[in-house]
Amino acid sequence: MSDYPAPAIDPASGHVRLHDCLITPATQLSELPPDFAREPIAQPGQQLVFAKRHWQNKGVAIEFSLRFEAGVLVSVFIALEPPEHQNLDSDAFYRSTDERYAWHQRWLGKQIGTAGHFAWGNIGVARSKSEDVWVYLHNPNNSWGYQRT
Repeated sequence: MSDYPAPAIDPASGHVRLHDCLITPATQLSELPPDFAREPIAQPGQQLVFAKRHWQNKGVAIEFSLRFEAGVLVSVFIALEPPEHQNLDSDAFYRSTDERYAWHQRWLGKQIGTAGHFAWGNIGVARSKSEDVWVYLHNPNNSWGYQRT
C-alpha cells in the first residue's frame, strides 16, 4: 500500500484534494486515475458504481470511495484506520466503535470545523449496523443524502 497524503477537504467548496486529483461534484468516473477500482453494483433500474482506492498516510490506512449514480458523482466516503485500530479481533473491533467514531470526528473537525451543512452538501461521520465508521460527503447531486438547509 502506497504512502500518500491524507485527503484534504476544502471547507469553502467541499472539493476533496487527493495527491494526484481533485474530486468535485462534476468529477466523472472516466476522469479518475487508473488505480481506482471500479465496482458496479446490481441495482434494479439504476446504474450504480463505486470507485475505490486504498493507501496509507503515516501509518493510517485510508479507504476512499466515490459513489456514482447514472454516471454522476453523488457521495464521497472516507474510512480512516489509525494503527491502534488496525488488525483488531472482532471483540476489540466492536468495543472500539465509539473511539473510532470520535477519531473520525476529530479528523473531520480539523478539515472543516464543526459545521455539517454547506451550500455544497452535507458532511459528517456515520456508523453502520456492523459498526464500521467513516466520513461521508453528500453533494447536491445526491437526492436522498443531501438536505438543503
